[in-house]
Amino acid sequence: MMFSRYALPSDDLAGSATSVVVDAPEDGYDAENMVAASGTGHLNLPSRPAKWAATSGTATLTFAAPITVRAAAFIYPNWDEDLTVTLSSGAFSINVPIPDKPDPDDDWSFSPWVEFAGAETGSTWTLTVTGTNSQNLQLGRLMLLNRLRQMETDARYGGEEQEERTIIEQPTYFGVETIYDMYNVRRRFTGDFGFRPAETADLLTLWRSARNRVLPWLLIPDEDVNDAWLVRFDDVMYSRTFQTVDFNSHPFRVREVSRGMPWP
Repeated sequence: MMFSRYALPSDDLAGSATSVVVDAPEDGYDAENMVAASGTGHLNLPSRPAKWAATSGTATLTFAAPITVRAAAFIYPNWDEDLTVTLSSGAFSINVPIPDKPDPDDDWSFSPWVEFAGAETGSTWTLTVTGTNSQNLQLGRLMLLNRLRQMETDARYGGEEQEERTIIEQPTYFGVETIYDMYNVRRRFTGDFGFRPAETADLLTLWRSARNRVLPWLLIPDEDVNDAWLVRFDDVMYSRTFQTVDFNSHPFRVREVSRGMPWP
């Protein structure tokens, strides 16, 4: 399994916007919720989304000075697959393909991402959703990335991917369970990476930039799949094992940031 693309927390520039505005704001779901300033790991998490009081619309981010963006990710949207979604700045515009939901009867959706053909610079960036969504639009996090990095390694055999779904379970004394689905799906990867010294330095940079578990960061497990993960490290300690000359093994355990309870 190839963990191919990722971004440091500081690679996301959206949080430096001086204003974030949606054209049809929903009270209590502020537009600013979709971005997070660098270094604020506990603020504006995607469990507290931005939301429109409409089934289509725009969001506009304005910056004090032009920013250079090479990729973007859209974390935990509730967008239907047949919508037209674009990200634009000045003359630049790119379509955002919306992946199919894992289950059409479920609230859980994947997080799309796009990489530009080249660097694009602008002081105003606009997200436009055209069509009619099945419910009012919401977005957990918009990430405007000045870099999308390559993780040059294969996960070693024996890695495990897990998917958990939050429920409330109330059993009786006689073993009858009442179960409530909370629609909060989270994925986790547990395994080991085999690294040469240069790749070890890259992983250590990521670890330090994320301050171990403090800051969430973007992981794209498979660059051929339109599904980004916003994750934190599971561990609070960095470690590596010197297996042989010029080869190290590293525990690699990450878990998606929670979507929180479903928003009405």
